[in-house]
Amino acid sequence: MTVKRVIIIVLLVGALVGLWVEAFFLWREKAQLAAQKAEIDSHMAGLLHESDQTQKDIAYYSIPTNLERIVKEKLNYIAAGEKLIIVVHNKAQ
Repeated sequence: MTVKRVIIIVLLVGALVGLWVEAFFLWREKAQLAAQKAEIDSHMAGLLHESDQTQKDIAYYSIPTNLERIVKEKLNYIAAGEKLIIVVHNKAQ
């Protein structure tokens, strides 16, 4: 073999090794990106669900009777002419 052929073979082998190393790093990066994408997709699905629920809540509370019912339940609101009855449970019995 001539020196020229040896140099060409060494360069080709070096290029192949370089390509294999680069392919390995690309494969590893692809796996990491796939994991990140799955995490982002999961987070986005949660946000879409939350947004959908918020839109439903807005639609529900936009109806005055629903809003009034919630205000009465949570804040003990009494409209004019209404009476509030407080029930006390006796725990001793």
